[in-house]
Amino acid sequence: MTYPPEPWSLRGEAVLSFWIVDGGLLCTAFVDYQPGGVMAYHELLVARPARFGVTITQIWVDSEASRDGGRELWAIPKEMASFDGAHSARGIASAEFSWPRRGLRVPARARTRQGEVVAKLAASGKVAPVRVGWAFDPGGPLARLRGRRPVVSLAVRELAMRFGPRA
Repeated sequence: MTYPPEPWSLRGEAVLSFWIVDGGLLCTAFVDYQPGGVMAYHELLVARPARFGVTITQIWVDSEASRDGGRELWAIPKEMASFDGAHSARGIASAEFSWPRRGLRVPARARTRQGEVVAKLAASGKVAPVRVGWAFDPGGPLARLRGRRPVVSLAVRELAMRFGPRA
């Protein structure tokens, strides 16, 4: 096994944006998992609400261990990507914003549903609204979001997350 066993305890920061696309809700997020958790890596994901949770439809990471563990433990379709810092995945997307000075500590619980595989998620962090300038590569997998504006975006600092086990 090249990845940690479930559950994964992770720490870091994130920026999330919520979009209305084709009449439904879509979330994009850059997450910077930092030292202090079981792994440190960068991630860009796209998720949609699903029955009893969310489904991750696209996701890129810069860690083979995260890719392999996500696929094998929870059926998450992680792919490899090159990141230029925490908020730029080469050939896919980048996000520019300024971190808010303050935030309200918010706990959250959710489930991911990838086909028949359901995993639990518990997180908390200091959350604040933020304006995000997203740029999507015209030939990249998220080109359909070019020219669109998110409904709302949130910055999350001091993120502490526990992902897994399967429900």
